[in-house]
Amino acid sequence: MDIIVKSKYIKTSPSKLRLLTNLVKNLNVNDAIDQLNFSNKMIKDPVIHLIKSGISAAKNKDLDTEKLYIKSITCNQGPAFKRMQYKPRGRAAKIKKRTSHVVLVISDQKSVNKNKTTQTQLNKVNKE
Repeated sequence: MDIIVKSKYIKTSPSKLRLLTNLVKNLNVNDAIDQLNFSNKMIKDPVIHLIKSGISAAKNKDLDTEKLYIKSITCNQGPAFKRMQYKPRGRAAKIKKRTSHVVLVISDQKSVNKNKTTQTQLNKVNKE
């Protein structure tokens, strides 16, 4: 069973956030939290919070939290806040303060294994 958790308007650029999301793809949920705790990036807290909310959603659906893993995690661009930075000689420069949206899909391994076995069975039937 897949659980989808979203976090919107995180105040960092998507390129900085993708560095962390690529670290935890296809990992066990507990291993992913450990991996993020040892990271030096300051933006790790919203990602850890997102994973923990996915775990609590899994508990509400009576899934075993030890067998959960991160099926996919994507980071997309959100709206950018437009600001001005004042420069010498009466000039100004435009600044975009970027935001990002993160979508996390958590799955238990049993449902994935069932899907793999059905695909292999279908391939065997197609060959015959």
